[in-house]
Amino acid sequence: MKQRLKPAFGAVGTAGHNLNHRSVNRWLNLPAVVSIIVTATVVSRLIPIFVALILTTGPDAFAGKKSPGPTVVNLECLSTTDNYDNLIHGEFSATSPNYEIRFKVCTIPADRTNLLAYIKTYWNKSPGISLVDPTGEVHSLTDTVVDPNQSKALYINIPAQLGAYVLQLSGNGSKYTFFAGALMTSQSDFNAP
Repeated sequence: MKQRLKPAFGAVGTAGHNLNHRSVNRWLNLPAVVSIIVTATVVSRLIPIFVALILTTGPDAFAGKKSPGPTVVNLECLSTTDNYDNLIHGEFSATSPNYEIRFKVCTIPADRTNLLAYIKTYWNKSPGISLVDPTGEVHSLTDTVVDPNQSKALYINIPAQLGAYVLQLSGNGSKYTFFAGALMTSQSDFNAP
């Protein structure tokens, strides 16, 4: 006896099946199935790219905005004969918000036993200034001098000792130029030798 094959499921009018094409389409939801397949394909291709991005840039790249480190200037031993050798010109900006001027006091002249570290800029700017001495002690601002020609000098004046110093300067989020330096002086204020 030959067995009769039943028509494909959902065919209208076949005995024993109460499904029609509309109920099959709702059950399969072909657009949703296609969307899932496309999404899975795209995601499976993006995962290796994302992993490669993390491995090449490191997880810190996703940790948020970080401020750049200081711009470092090494002056070596302070000149006791030409103060222009101890002077730098810089600019605070988003990429250079802080400066570290590193120098050494290698000799202390008998007539100039104080160390004067300073920053000079526009009268309406207020940079941060501190000086780390060879013992690690941090010295803060001694005083500020505002010149009549619209410039401002902030300085630290301390008794000098042999060794390495770090003059730390901060632009406090503004963009502007400045001059900074250090020199040996006989005075205890901003007046040079």
